[in-house]
Amino acid sequence: MEAIRAAIPLATPDEAAIARIREVVTDIYRRAYAGWTPPPADHITLYASTRMRELIRRWITSWDLQRYYEGPAEIEVEDIGSTPTDESEELTAGEEGGASDSGR
Repeated sequence: MEAIRAAIPLATPDEAAIARIREVVTDIYRRAYAGWTPPPADHITLYASTRMRELIRRWITSWDLQRYYEGPAEIEVEDIGSTPTDESEELTAGEEGGASDSGR
């Protein structure tokens, strides 16, 4: 538990960091599929919940579609937010003191 409490949260990458990472991923993709060059990046709207792996997956999926179908691909993305982690009152209704009746 001490290690979890002492953990340092990762900083959200800024636009410049994302651009540098995209250059590296583009180069890797270009080498993996010789003869095909990924097109320039489209502007991506970043949300507070957007993770780096989601961006990389989005780039690769778009490139794969364009490479397979030899044309532009449009991927629609919708931010659905995060999953609530608090307890639902409906699930705890009827419980008294948190004890379970299963042991009686």
